[in-house]
Amino acid sequence: LETQIIYTLLKKTLRVVGVSHPWTKYGCGCMALRKLLVFVAVFGFSLAVAWGEVITVGSGGNFSTIQEAVAYASPYDTILVMPGVYYENLHLTKPLNLSAPYGATVIPGDQYLPVLHLQGVSGVNVSGFTLRYAETGGAGAPGVPGMLGIYLESASGNLLRNVSVLGFPTGVILNSSTGNVLEGVRVLSATWNSIYLENSSSNTLVDIVAKGSARAHGVVLRLSNSNTFINLTASGNSGHGVLLESSGYNAFYGGEAVNNTFGFFLQGSSGNVIAGMNISLNYAENLRFEESSYNTLKNSVVYSSVTENGIYLNESHYNTLSNLSIARNRWNGVYINASRGNNVVGCDIYANEPAGVYILNSPESVVSESRVHHNLWRGVYVVASDGVRVENSSIYANQEGVYFELSTGVRVVNNTLDSNLLYGIRARSSGAATIALNTVSNTTANPWAKGVELSSVTGSVVYHNAFLNNSIQAWDDSGNAWDYAGRGNYWSDYDTQAEGCYDSDLNRRCDSPYAIPPNASDRYPYTKPYLWLGVPRIAGAVASPTEPAVGGTVNLTFTLVNPGSADFSGRVEGSAWLPDGTGRYLGIKSVFIPAGGSLNVTFHHTVSQGGSHDYDLYLEPQNGNWLTAIDHVYVQDGFRGRGAQVLSEGFGAPPDWSTLRWRFTGGEYVGTAEGASVAYLPGYSGTDFTYTAEMRLYSANATLSGTAGVVFRYRDESNYYLLTAYPTLSLLRLWSVVNGTWYLLNETQYTFTPGASYLLEVSLSGSRVVARVNSTPLLTFSALSSHPSGSVGLRVRDASAGFGWVRIQDASGVRYESFSPPSLGWCTLRWCTSGGAYSSTAYEFSTISFSPSPVVANLTYEVRLRILGGKQWTNPTAGVVFRYRDESNYYLYTLYPESNLTRLWSVVNGTWYLLDEAQHPLEYGRSYVLRVEVAGARVRAYLDGRRVLGFSALSSHPSGRLGVRIRNADAEYDYATAESW
Repeated sequence: LETQIIYTLLKKTLRVVGVSHPWTKYGCGCMALRKLLVFVAVFGFSLAVAWGEVITVGSGGNFSTIQEAVAYASPYDTILVMPGVYYENLHLTKPLNLSAPYGATVIPGDQYLPVLHLQGVSGVNVSGFTLRYAETGGAGAPGVPGMLGIYLESASGNLLRNVSVLGFPTGVILNSSTGNVLEGVRVLSATWNSIYLENSSSNTLVDIVAKGSARAHGVVLRLSNSNTFINLTASGNSGHGVLLESSGYNAFYGGEAVNNTFGFFLQGSSGNVIAGMNISLNYAENLRFEESSYNTLKNSVVYSSVTENGIYLNESHYNTLSNLSIARNRWNGVYINASRGNNVVGCDIYANEPAGVYILNSPESVVSESRVHHNLWRGVYVVASDGVRVENSSIYANQEGVYFELSTGVRVVNNTLDSNLLYGIRARSSGAATIALNTVSNTTANPWAKGVELSSVTGSVVYHNAFLNNSIQAWDDSGNAWDYAGRGNYWSDYDTQAEGCYDSDLNRRCDSPYAIPPNASDRYPYTKPYLWLGVPRIAGAVASPTEPAVGGTVNLTFTLVNPGSADFSGRVEGSAWLPDGTGRYLGIKSVFIPAGGSLNVTFHHTVSQGGSHDYDLYLEPQNGNWLTAIDHVYVQDGFRGRGAQVLSEGFGAPPDWSTLRWRFTGGEYVGTAEGASVAYLPGYSGTDFTYTAEMRLYSANATLSGTAGVVFRYRDESNYYLLTAYPTLSLLRLWSVVNGTWYLLNETQYTFTPGASYLLEVSLSGSRVVARVNSTPLLTFSALSSHPSGSVGLRVRDASAGFGWVRIQDASGVRYESFSPPSLGWCTLRWCTSGGAYSSTAYEFSTISFSPSPVVANLTYEVRLRILGGKQWTNPTAGVVFRYRDESNYYLYTLYPESNLTRLWSVVNGTWYLLDEAQHPLEYGRSYVLRVEVAGARVRAYLDGRRVLGFSALSSHPSGRLGVRIRNADAEYDYATAESW
């Protein structure tokens, strides 16, 4: 019956479009058509690829051998191979569909010919076969085209799907072949190379397995460019997992290269991308670059090389290694030799032996925004390499944090070097170095451990560093400059009068130098750490009277001084700390200080308790750039504050949260998206209703035809209706999305002006919809049957738009949402309520959801968190966000269940700074209560009531909103509460 229906429909279709039956060759006629339709009905083949005769091979078929059928077939015929074992060699020179839908095994009749040979042909589709060399495999010769499973010779635009190649001398060769697709091809136990491309470009290989080569490599590219590998498995090969020789601009996305001699070996190959891979447990280097430049390795794990380095770059220039986890390699994590301008950025490099990053004879190398820790000897090791930069990184718990020798112009800037055993920074026989804006602390493994040692180092400057609690803070035998233009360093053992530091002129520098043995001094040591971050600065702060009676007023007066050459615009905030440890927010004032000028400011505080009080002051520039201008005065610790409740959410109902892709601003619900983003109302489902929303289009990507509009009868991300505006096309369209497939219901020309407001309205009654813009009917449709009911929502794609004054009217009455403030709980497809909890799954990316609660500074914030799972090799994490200002500026307390770590971060203009971390056993599926107590410049973080983390210099974001964040994980949040004072 199904066959007859399909047959009848196809005949009608052919009559409508005016096509006569093409199946008349060899007298097949309608019988051939019936055979084709049976084949389509049973095996699910697309009619679009089956315009030919169906030929069967095997028991009861037209032919007993496949090659006979190939010889007989006309172009675009389909050869259907029945299950069985076939001893033959297949030579294809015309486009055919060759399929074994239930599986078939082909063993070479002649072991010196390819089993499957595509020669000078396009349009071949092969699927479902297992090619086996012989019952016991074979030896053969490496790379000989005759002794292999699959050979594409000058063949382009072909498709090979779900084919297994077992035990051949060489599994697959592409020679001078382009634009082919190999999907689900498995090559196992080859004697030599599993997959070999030569002079072959622009091929796509998906879900490829190249495993168990006995004498050679998994994948080889020679003189082959612009190929793409997705989800490659190259493992257990005696040679390299992947070898590139003189091959450029290839891409490898996802998968693994493990248990080979080398994971990846690049020789004379440039412009390649390796991303999202696990490259681990290889015997020699996990990755080796030889004379290979401008490659990118990112978002990957490089773990446990057995005998050598994790990554080795030799005579390879301007490569980028970013966002990698490089750990537990037997030699160095990264070894850069005789190479220029390579960049290691955003990596976690730990537990390597002996060094995290070793740079030898490699000028202009950069290590930035990385964590380099717990390496056996040195974190960053530099020899004979000029112009190396180590920046914006956290380098800790190594024997030596940063070491350089025989190098000129090395810059070690804006790093945290903590708890390195013997040296924070050590330099020998070098010159013209710059060491600035670092925190060097807790180098205390023995009495002679040093924060910084300069031995035979000349012409260098060391300034604006904080030296905290090192056994010996610094050592310099050559008299380098430990201050620069009147700017010195802070020394924790030289900041009080008892230690000899007097500040008689109140310039916040000690009157006398700090002696650095044996032959140097800091002439302008600071009295407090990090004062150099503030220009302008707070000066002459006075609180009087100091101990008034309860009910009295304290006037907190101070002077803002701007010694710079540019005017300053910003704000100043004040907080008061009471004797019982609670806090009071004194307010915020906008300030303008002309260049070279000053400004007096006063805050008032009414005293509610007897005893002494402490005060915090923050000065911040308008642009929020804390590295150029911020000042901060604070005193003793003070916690356990209690005050106004700013957040209480049990998530039993839809929550008042939005993600960064959807935010509340200016009374509108704003969506900005590259790609598509939908927000919907999970608490509503209706059939017949009128839904209106005022939309303001701010921008749209013209190249991608950006669009924004309203969603209705929304069921899930793949099923809904959509009324949407295309401003760059001057179109209004009505769509139905059914199981992810888009159907255009109606469209009309309409001009949308960026920034103007438009009232979009849809009225639904049964299977009919009327769409209006500014109350004018423009589109109708009368067969809305696919989604009889659902929710309502908003959608943007490659655009930015704001929505306000949303109304829903149905039989139950009027439901109204003005977004000022938000009272209904909208959530995106990345965040939603489920089972009474606020949940999200964020694999391959991170996402933040923040509460539209007030901006707060001092607070107690508590959330119950359960991490359900995480993507392997990606170090999944989830936690809480506080003092959130925007997607690039906030603080984060987060859990890492894979590594049993809790961490406290500051994110400043998109750069991550690790404030504190601690080991703690963590389990997937278990609920934890996370609490942060934030007071002025101090934070404490608790896990299930136990304090685990703390930090005392939270100056970059003095206030902000509250939120939650996950990355590469599946997590749920519940019972979020917060109080501010």
